[in-house]
Amino acid sequence: MVFGSLSVQDDKAIPVFAPPYVSQEPVFFSGMTIIAISYRVQASQIQHLVPQELELEDQPIMTSLFIHYGTSTAGEYNEYVHTVRVKYNNETYDYSIVLVLDNDSAIFAGREIFGYPKIFGRVNFHPSAGSRVTMGNVERPAGRSLVDFEFAPKAPLDMSPGEATPPKVLNLRVIPSTDPATPASREFVAVDMQFDFSERWSGEGSLKFNKGFASTPWANLEVVSYVGSWMGKSKAVLDNKVERFPL
Repeated sequence: MVFGSLSVQDDKAIPVFAPPYVSQEPVFFSGMTIIAISYRVQASQIQHLVPQELELEDQPIMTSLFIHYGTSTAGEYNEYVHTVRVKYNNETYDYSIVLVLDNDSAIFAGREIFGYPKIFGRVNFHPSAGSRVTMGNVERPAGRSLVDFEFAPKAPLDMSPGEATPPKVLNLRVIPSTDPATPASREFVAVDMQFDFSERWSGEGSLKFNKGFASTPWANLEVVSYVGSWMGKSKAVLDNKVERFPL
């Protein structure tokens, strides 16, 4: 009889002999293309997906981000980010409802470390559709479109410091308990991802949600009005300097 020789003392994700991500180092991104479309919805359409500790306007601002990561610590991939503007402890955040992507390293790291509600799906970009319009969609499962979008650029935007800085992102991080008598570990995690834009463009964006599926309640939305849209080229850094609020 012999014992195993694998050390489990290092702070590594499982399987520790081939961790899917590095947990104690910043995550770097470059070659990013971001299309952001912000809009208002009725609070009644979204409040059942938002924790009761968070405050919403009667018609909160939501933002749909369609992102291509050209190169990153987690590899190359596309991602859809679905957020709603909230207040918590008198601070404004974009609360993460769901993120859809098809990169397991990014999914595992985002969920386990930062509490991003990342799920498997497919995000398609069609930047050259025979016109000035960039189009794309979000599929979950692959083959079933839940969100379709288009964006037409208009003019370059001012690159002054702070002009492109969004609110911090707030995630609900939950670690379930194996003991039914012991509550899950719950906390809000405020994440401040640092973006460095090389260019940003204003434009006209629109989207359409494919409603009615029980498994995707986050897509049951009707846009009341559009707030604004932009496209940007960027690099970014996501590190472990976060704020945690135990619940």
